[in-house]
Amino acid sequence: MRNKIKFWSDREIRAAFDKRGGKYKGILQQLMMERDYAYKRQIRYFVNEDIDKFMRRLS
Repeated sequence: MRNKIKFWSDREIRAAFDKRGGKYKGILQQLMMERDYAYKRQIRYFVNEDIDKFMRRLS
């Protein structure tokens, strides 16, 4: 069973750049851009899942 992922808004992700998020800044920006261009729901879910993994490391 999968853990429920949290949807992180662009604002929350950008706020994390200031606190220890600098090393993940490039990948998080890329994932945010990829999420914006994802047209299929399943692809968006996987991108959100990746974003959640990085954001949990920061929190």
